Amino acid sequence: MIPSLEGYAKRGVGPQSAGKDFCKQLTVMKTELVTTLKRQATRLISEIRMKHVPILITEHGKPAAYLVDVESFKNQQARIGILEGIARGERAIREGRILTHAGAKKRMKRWLA
Repeated sequence: MIPSLEGYAKRGVGPQSAGKDFCKQLTVMKTELVTTLKRQATRLISEIRMKHVPILITEHGKPAAYLVDVESFKNQQARIGILEGIARGERAIREGRILTHAGAKKRMKRWLA
């Protein structure tokens, strides 16, 4: 099992990739009221497009939603997909659902022909 995978999954990156994306995640997140979102949606959307930093929207003092740019959302979804694939593979190994190289080649032969 990958140590502290849950923490990396939340951020979408690991310390080994401490590049631009990782540093963005360490930036202090801005918080806005839902009424501010209603009045200034265009400005807030422009801000997240430029800065690529999500904004936490609160309603009655409680977190209600995150506003994120499309590129960051797509990247996060791709990372989640990869992590889910790794988890499925680890589960298959634990359950003994593994094949030898020759067995996998034989099973895939129909797909590759």
